[in-house]
Parts: sequence; C-alpha cells; structure tokens
Amino acid sequence: MGMQARGPVKGTLTFESAEAQVLANLRAQALGAATVGALGLPEAFLRRVAGRIIQLSFQEKFRLVVSDRPGATEHEVWKPGAERADLPVQHVECPDGEFPEGPIKSAPARGFVPRVLEGDVPLERSPKSESEASRLVAAGLARDGLLVTAARALAAMPEIARASAGAAGAALARAGFPTDLLRHFTISGSPEGDSTEIPGWLVSKVITEPPGRWARVLKDVAFHYRPTVHGFKSSDDGGSGSAGIARIQLSRGGYWIGPGDGGSIDVLQQVLAALPSTRVIASIEDRHVPELRGAVAGWTPEQRDRLTLLSHPFAISQWAQDNAKGGHDASGPAVLIPRYATRGEEISLYVPGDTYAARGWAHAGLRVGHSPLLFQGGNLLTVREAPGRRVLLIGEAEVCRNQTLGLTRGQAIAALCAEMGCEKGVVLPAASIHIDYEVSCRVHDGRVTAFVLDTGAGARLVVEAGLRVLVGIGLVDSAAAATAMSHIAVGRFAEGCGMVWSVLAPAAVAPGKFPLPFAARFKDGISDSGVGNLHRLMAALDLLYSMDAKGLEGVQDANLRVYYQSLSRRNEDRTLLRASLRNLGWQVVPVPGIGQGDRSINPVNGLHTPNAYLMPAYGGLFRSVDEAAQQVVTRALGPAVPVVPIRTGESQRRDGALRCSVALW
Repeated sequence: MGMQARGPVKGTLTFESAEAQVLANLRAQALGAATVGALGLPEAFLRRVAGRIIQLSFQEKFRLVVSDRPGATEHEVWKPGAERADLPVQHVECPDGEFPEGPIKSAPARGFVPRVLEGDVPLERSPKSESEASRLVAAGLARDGLLVTAARALAAMPEIARASAGAAGAALARAGFPTDLLRHFTISGSPEGDSTEIPGWLVSKVITEPPGRWARVLKDVAFHYRPTVHGFKSSDDGGSGSAGIARIQLSRGGYWIGPGDGGSIDVLQQVLAALPSTRVIASIEDRHVPELRGAVAGWTPEQRDRLTLLSHPFAISQWAQDNAKGGHDASGPAVLIPRYATRGEEISLYVPGDTYAARGWAHAGLRVGHSPLLFQGGNLLTVREAPGRRVLLIGEAEVCRNQTLGLTRGQAIAALCAEMGCEKGVVLPAASIHIDYEVSCRVHDGRVTAFVLDTGAGARLVVEAGLRVLVGIGLVDSAAAATAMSHIAVGRFAEGCGMVWSVLAPAAVAPGKFPLPFAARFKDGISDSGVGNLHRLMAALDLLYSMDAKGLEGVQDANLRVYYQSLSRRNEDRTLLRASLRNLGWQVVPVPGIGQGDRSINPVNGLHTPNAYLMPAYGGLFRSVDEAAQQVVTRALGPAVPVVPIRTGESQRRDGALRCSVALW
C-alpha cells in the first residue's frame, strides 16, 4: 500500500520546485499508449499525491534504521511448532489460461476486464494494440468522455462505416475501449440497457458529421447507471445491522514475531474471538497452508469451526477491504467486486491475485457481482445517516479512477452511489491514500459521529513515550525531558522537538540513519518492534515540527524544509476533510493518533458493530496512545458501546490496520 518516489529533485530546492518536479514526473509516467498527464487528474489531487511522494522520499533517505548485516532483524522470525491442526481447506483452481501470473502491473488496456466469474466477458486489447484507434482511446477517454472518444475511435476505422452495430462494438473493444459502460447510456427512444446499439448509432449519426457538430447530436444520449446487482446495498460502516460475515486475506501462514504481533494471523484470531456469532471467510495462497495449520493448532475448536478457509495458487495481499464491497440485496448477503483489484492513486495498477480471489468466495457460497467500475473499498464508507438516507463517503481518488474510464466527475459519483445503493455521495480530499485512514463514522443517539485523527495529540503522546526510553537508557535526564515536553505542550514544537533531536542525533551513524541495536532499545515487549517504534518517534517529531510556522522559518537544510512543508500541507488537507464532515451536520470528534503511512498509529481504521467498536491498537511502547484513543471514543459513545482493542501493530507497520484487513458485513 506504499508509494515510490519517482525521480530526483534537481536545481535550487524549494518546496515549489520540489513539488513541480514530482508533478512533472507523475504526469510523464507511461500508461499504455498515453501518459498520466492524459488522465486530466485534478491539480489539487495530484499535489496531495506529490506531497506523499516527497515525504516517502525523505523518509527513505533520512529516517532509517540500518544494519551492517544484510537481512538482519531485531527478533527471530516465528516458526510453528510440531503440532498441526486438522483444518478443512477448499482449494480454488483457475481454468487453464487464466492463472493470474505476474506482479502488480498496469492493466493492458483501459477497457480491460479479467474473466474472474463464470459469465464474465473479457474485454482485452487486440494484437493490433498500437492502432490509431487504440491511441485515441488511451489518450482521450478521461479528457473527452466515453461517447466522444468512441466516435473518434470509430472515425479512425474507415472499414467501420459499412459494419454492423455488433462489429462496431467489437472493434471498439479491440481498441481497448470499455464498451461495457455503454449500457448505461440511452439514446432517446431506444430500449434501456442496449449497449450494442450505441456503437452503431455513433457510426450512423456522428462519424458522418464534422466533429464540431457531434455535441449537438450527442445531447440525445442520457446517462443513467444501472447497478450490477439489482437492489444491492453496501454494508453500513456505522454499526447498524448484524455482523454476519467477515472476510479476511492472509498474506502468510504464520505470525511474523509471534502471537500478539498484530499481523494478519493475529488479527484473524482476535476477530474470531471478538465476533463469536460471525462466520469468517479467509483466503490464503496454497504454499502457506501447512504453516497456517501450525499457527492455529492452539486455537479453540469453536474458533476453527467458524473459519472457512480458501486456498489459491497465487499470492494474495492482506488488504481484504480493497478488492470487494460486501452488502446485501433482497435475496440476502452479496459481494461486489470492482472491474479489477487495484493499488495506487494516480495510476490504478492491476493486482491479479486479489482480483481472482473472488473465485473462492463463490465456492464459499457467496453471491458475487462483477462491477464495471474501479474502486478500492478503503476509499468508500457507507453511513446510514437516517432511515432511507444512505450517504457514501468517497475518497477523491475513486472519482478520478472512474474518470479515467471515460465517465465525467458527476457520472462517476452517481455511478458509485447507485452501485452501492446510496442516495448521496460526498467526496473527501485525499489526506491519506484512503479515507478510512482518516475517518470512522458511527450513528449514535440519532446523529452521525465522525471520529478523525488528532495528529497533534497522538504525536505528543508518542514523543512522551520515546523520551521515557531515552531517560531509561541514560541519554537524557528526566529534567531535560520534562523541559522538552513543556515546550511541546504549549506549542513551541521547534524548541521541544529540537531538544529531542539533539539527543537522538549522536546515536546516528549518518544523518537520520540509526543502527539496528539502537532501535532495538525502543522495543517494549516480545511482540513489539523497536524499529517500528523509532520510525514512529521520528515521524511524531516531524509532524509536530511541521505545525510550528515560526520554527519552519529557521530550518536551513533545504531537503528538511521541503519535507516539513509537505507535512504542513497535509495538515491543511485534514482540516479540509473535517470541514466537509461538519458541513454535513455531523459531530466531528478528534481521536489521538498518527496518520503517516507505514509509520502510523491509527485508532480510527476500525470496525463498528451494533454492540461495539473494534478499535485498532498498536500496543507495546505506544500503548498510551491506544489508551487515550479508547478514552476519547468511550466518552463520545458512552458505556453502552464498549471499545474493544484489536492488536494491529504489525499490520500498521505494513501501512494498514483493522478495517484495511477485515471486510465486515
């Protein structure tokens, strides 16, 4: 779920020059026959993506833990004992020729649809992928929309003028055009949903006209999105309805550190314990099953009995939230999968394993629908604001993702709302890669309460815990530590954080690079991570420093100044997000935590059930952040809604938490 820096920043370094260079690199990325620049992504969105790239690039250079022994870790990697559980497994095969080999990559064409379910009709690019029509589709969809791009592509095929409507549609599909979206357009007076009619109509009515007159003709075509699963409603993230099914994906068969580490296996066991009436469906790669049998050997028979295990011949990530949306229709539970599973923001990279995992869910008895839309579930939150009024919170990347398929912004929002069975869509700024890393909503006492990250409060608690370690190992005395915290408490962040950095710096082997034995001093408990904790301490210091406008003026190092300014811009994005929620009339409750990618401590990426809030807990050295967050949520919801901490430390160190890992409906 991370991002990669794309190219160096050159010349006189200012925030503006660094951002401009990253934006140029983003727009120049190849995307089939076009580039990201052809997608017409909003400038504000690209700037947020660029800010995260700047932050990650700096962290990769100057906020590191290093070792002189390649592959060394601070702990022994967990190995299962001799006992193995007799765990039933359903093996899921892929038909010949459809094995999703290969790593995460760009989709072969804009209209690409993999054949995941029986009845899927693949839309893939033909061997003549470099035709003029293919180039027009790749470069024009986001800019010109579906209908104009279809007309341009058809006009580039002289043989189409004499072809049938079906042949015209097939020619568009071979050019990489998403012809399946044409069924949502209706020509005045024609039957609804007749997608084969549109290409033929374009041939007869449009391409025979000069392009300047196309707009007049196309006004007779209306867009009305027809849901893939009639009557489907995505599950309410606000806690209404019973938690009947949970879906989990296991990226390995065992623990990383051991029980309590908060990795995918540990999360699975905790979910089984916390939701005793919930059926859990877990997907895993075939080669990890033997190790899994060892990991679950000590679990209760009741927990194992509620587990439906699906094994696949390909790699699967941990992030179950992102490759499907669970819900129901009039017939009962159902699950909706996107056009294909994706990673990334400005580019929707195709994730084969997570895409084809849906084959297994059908084996497990779930009804699965295959949407023509692109979406990542972490960027979609459904809130039943009132009876009959369902609001879909949409991370702005999901709107952009579907604009690359040729939908307008309004069409993309309307389509996502219709697909998820919601009456209203609200687009939120991408303060993080997904909005479920920034906000969690619950309907309580007839009003929506939106829990958001209070980064300042979370960072102060992290620094306080870090100083206790530094005092304990004798690098600073308690009086100096108290002075540093007193500066931070009154908002003199540059002074307080500067004092802490002055203590840390002598332990570094190079600027911002700390040896593994030093990081291990920050470990508190067998399942904790000293490396992860030192990363979080450095992130907390940086976040606080970025909130001190006066202190930023005195930063001399250009790289550091640019980094701090990108963090400051991110604080502004969080302010915008909160304002959007308040504009809905919702109560906004800040919760202590840190939202900084794989250096987060994130208590809001949790799951609401009718009777509880399952809160991601980091534990170890920073359990004080968990405790403070739990107190805030408890005060807001009252004693009738218990807050149940779920250990997710290792998951958070991999840039995810509880909702990222568990799809609940």
